[in-house]
Amino acid sequence: QWTVLSLTLPMSILALFTGYVLRYDGTGQAAGTIAEHLLLKVPLIGSGLNRFLMASTDEGLSRIYLMHLFLTALLWGLGTWYHTRHVILSRKIFLSILAGSIAVAILLHAPIDLPGKNIDLIQGPWFFLGIQELLRHFPPLGAGILYPLIPVVAFLSLPWASNRKIPILLLIGWLVTYFGLSLAGWLRSV
Repeated sequence: QWTVLSLTLPMSILALFTGYVLRYDGTGQAAGTIAEHLLLKVPLIGSGLNRFLMASTDEGLSRIYLMHLFLTALLWGLGTWYHTRHVILSRKIFLSILAGSIAVAILLHAPIDLPGKNIDLIQGPWFFLGIQELLRHFPPLGAGILYPLIPVVAFLSLPWASNRKIPILLLIGWLVTYFGLSLAGWLRSV
């Protein structure tokens, strides 16, 4: 069960990313193009990964839309399968959470670029700022593929590591560096 839980991390990030690309404003289009270029940099399997996950240059948004729906449904299934048998929310708690979510969605504005708007600095959402900053300084394979895999590998290895301190320290180190990279990216845009 730990492996399934660990694998939901990259799937949820990909679901967030595909949703971001599907907005198809200026930053969404740029993010899709950047993702395609990153996937194509993966040795041996890059073009296959691109055809499977993105292919927006060749096919538009249909593949990304399909991937987004599939990942969202799969994540929902994996995330709720265990909990539906063990955790039952009362109607009061459920309605409170639902009302809070609706209030946040109404009160917080999600900016979308106007069509044709000139964008001087394309900046991703806050959760991708660290990767975006890393891509400014390092090759795409290391910055866009290998670095994001570090927490996934660390999570996957936790149950089997003879010394759990190593994956935990790796996760903490990754989080600290990612926070620093995100802060640097945010400060660049201010």
